Amino acid sequence: MPSKKFKYDQIDFLINEVVDNKEAIILLPDCFIEKIFIEKFLAKLNLKIIKKSSLELSLDWIENNILSYDMFSDGEGYVFYDLDKLKKKSLEMLSEVDFTISQKKIFFTTSSSVNKSLLKLPLFDALNIFELMAPKFWETRVYIETFASHYKMPLPNDVVSYISQACEQTPENIFEAVSLLHSFSSNGEGVDLAMAKKTLKVGHIDNFALADMFNQKSMKAFYRSLLMVDNDFQVFRSFFVFIQGHISKVIDPSYLDKKPKHSKYDQGIKGASRKWSQDELISLMRFFTELEILAKSKSISLRDKIRLQYLKN
Repeated sequence: MPSKKFKYDQIDFLINEVVDNKEAIILLPDCFIEKIFIEKFLAKLNLKIIKKSSLELSLDWIENNILSYDMFSDGEGYVFYDLDKLKKKSLEMLSEVDFTISQKKIFFTTSSSVNKSLLKLPLFDALNIFELMAPKFWETRVYIETFASHYKMPLPNDVVSYISQACEQTPENIFEAVSLLHSFSSNGEGVDLAMAKKTLKVGHIDNFALADMFNQKSMKAFYRSLLMVDNDFQVFRSFFVFIQGHISKVIDPSYLDKKPKHSKYDQGIKGASRKWSQDELISLMRFFTELEILAKSKSISLRDKIRLQYLKN
């Protein structure tokens, strides 16, 4: 089971590696990058390729279509998607098949992670495995730029930042946002910040982006970002709960001593603990507790409280 891993934005490198294989399994973290992979991969292969869901496979079908000799099937191959949706029993059935004896090229793809226990089945042991890894939770930009590249739509930095702020940090929401910008642009051209703001409304708070602003004591930008969000009290309440938890870690960052390696988020906590005084942090904790209560009660004074802090900073 030789295995190679690639970063999310290295999809072209992945394709160049896979294309020379006769059979392989490609582990992809979401259905959007799976769609992009299959489209680009098929364009790269000089073959007649048949796409089929793995859910439709049976031993009889495999024997009749893949394992049987066909003098006219040279230069033919299959891409079977939905491998991650198969139950263990179906994967065990596929494990009984020796795909290496087929004269056709065989590729399986997934659109989500596969349980580690299933990776021990003979199917995964027999075929080469290539994995595209999902970005880290703070790497929203990687999603945006990968999807924009698919549409051949380079985006300015301010537009990338705005999408990150406007969208919930999931592949689905980001893909929809980039697709929407593409549909409103002229062949992927002319996407600027004004167009992005007109097309995409901010209905999401990027917790980690605001946490970073907090760590840097960039509070004017912090409150300005909150004021850009539509009046969604649940979104606000969720964020105020998050930022209180964040502040509690800044107040007492001793948990970092137990971690052998610090993430980017951990490093931000450590830096913030040096920038903020304990009195400042306790005062802000009380303030965000008050804002959480206002959001919970859907008080119209919530935005006024945020605006006042924006003007003070």
